[in-house]
Formats: sequence, structure tokens, C-alpha cells
Amino acid sequence: MDAKEKQIILAEGQKYGITTTCEKYGISRTLYYRWLHRFEAKGMEGLKTRKAPISPKNRTPKDLEVKVLTLIRTYPALGPREIKYLLEEIEVHLSESAVYNIMKRHNLSRREQRMAFSRKKLPKSTSETLPYEDSKSGECWFFFLTACGHWQEGKPLYIYSIIDYQSRIACSRLYETLSMDCFEDLLTAAALPVAQNLGFQTKYLVFLEDAQLQCKNRNLFEEKVHEILHASGFDPELHFLKSDALPKEILSLRESYRP
Repeated sequence: MDAKEKQIILAEGQKYGITTTCEKYGISRTLYYRWLHRFEAKGMEGLKTRKAPISPKNRTPKDLEVKVLTLIRTYPALGPREIKYLLEEIEVHLSESAVYNIMKRHNLSRREQRMAFSRKKLPKSTSETLPYEDSKSGECWFFFLTACGHWQEGKPLYIYSIIDYQSRIACSRLYETLSMDCFEDLLTAAALPVAQNLGFQTKYLVFLEDAQLQCKNRNLFEEKVHEILHASGFDPELHFLKSDALPKEILSLRESYRP
């Protein structure tokens, strides 16, 4: 998809609503927001494909195939062309035919096959102990949500932070509300671009159970988080820790990012 087509989609989203526009063009809200952030930062230049397409000589390398299958699992309704567009956003360039060949090789060329694959392969979260102390840089992220008082007109203010345990690299932003949209903005506009640029292989994303993002249904929350991550080529496990029983290492990490 070229820059002009992306600009048209962005304009329609602002006029007719992002959800409606994304459904019309078969793209995710995550992808829409990524284009929007790039357009706001660099104009039309930010919407251009940043690397020349790579045409595999024979079979697609295993690591690229895994990324394709991850996107298929997340967006089973999309065909080869739409999956190709999503791959371009995570700097993976395969032809439409290469994507189709992967689908065919895994018996996923028909939509009903992909839908079944998506249901069977949905990742599960866990509350079990995770090996954060033995993790490498970029492998274990923690999400912290901190209330930091009020500002003009009595509006509340919250710090959303995603911190890598080993490297201590952190992405933080201020927001006025508790919502999934704010968390999605932090991920897509800050944390995931940093992780991609640094070549992080993220295995774990850890939430504290008191980090309320106005999501009453935890299953829906997990599915949404996985969708955002998969759209950028990441497939970490989700972990949920009880805030009243945190190890001292995590307490220290959390306190170091309090205002």
C-alpha cells in the first residue's frame, strides 16, 4: 500500500470514525494509529515504505514464517494481501504470493481454516512465577500505572510506564484517563518502536493486578493486548502479579519510577 492510499484511509478515519474505517479497509486500529503517528511526525514521508521488498529465493526463512503465522492467528479474516500490508509495518517484506504459499503450506488458505487456527492457537496468560532475574535485556517488560494527582481544572493525571527489567530502558507517558486506548498509544507510539529498533526479543509482559484500565473482562483485555503485540511481530506471554505480594526487586523497580 503506498503513502497516498494510507493518507486517504487516515482522512476517512478522522471524518467517519476510526473503527468504521478500519473495518472497511480490513486493517487493525493498531496499524491505523501507527500510520497516524508517522504522518503527524513526518508527513507523507512517514507513510512511505522504508525498505525495498525482499523476495525469498526459495522457502521463506523460519523466523519470517513465524511472524506471518502470528499475524494470521491475530487477524484470521485477512487474506494474503492484507497480511502483506501488516508485515510491511514491522519491516518484513514478503510478496503476496509468498504469504499465500505459507498459508497453503499450513492448510490456512481458506478463511474458515484460519479462523479455526486462530481459536486453537490463542496464547494463554499466566500468573505463575516468571524468570525475570535470568532474563536478557529486552526479554521481560513490566507495566506500571501510577496516579500522580491532578492538574488544571482538577483533571486527574496518570503515568503509564513500560520498563525492561534488565536494561531499565523505560517508555513513559502522561494521560488524563484510565483506558485501553492510552495503553495502546504507549505501546504503538513508544515501547514497540524502541523494542524493534533495539532488536529486543520480548518473552514476557507483566502487569500488576491493580493496574486498572477500565477493562472489566480480563479475557477481552488479554486478547486486545495480544492483538496489539502481534501486529508488531511480538508474541510474549502475559503475566499478572498480585500487587500486595511483589518481590523486593520488583518493588524497587516500581518505586524508582514513581513521581
